[in-house]
Amino acid sequence: MPTPEDICKQILDLDKSIRLAAIANQMGSPVATAYRSGLEAIFSKEEIDSYMIKSVLQMKTAEDFESKLGDVIDTLILYSKLKRVVVPLEHPDFSVLLVSFGELPHD
Repeated sequence: MPTPEDICKQILDLDKSIRLAAIANQMGSPVATAYRSGLEAIFSKEEIDSYMIKSVLQMKTAEDFESKLGDVIDTLILYSKLKRVVVPLEHPDFSVLLVSFGELPHD
């Protein structure tokens, strides 16, 4: 069975526009992260930790409305510099998968 780190690395291999793949636990702490090599990091380690916690909180808030709207499939946020998708995970230890997409690096 692949580890969370393996899964994050496999996601990066899917498309060159993917900057970051991360998996968070139920408390929002990152348990695995993979970054696209050659790109300048947008966030520090502390900022990634905060970003993941807030992403999990956003997902939990969306789940509060499932009884009326149906199951949450994902949340998508479009920033002017990147797109972020958060997908809930049906796993006892892992809460969400976060993937961010940005502009392709210039060659």
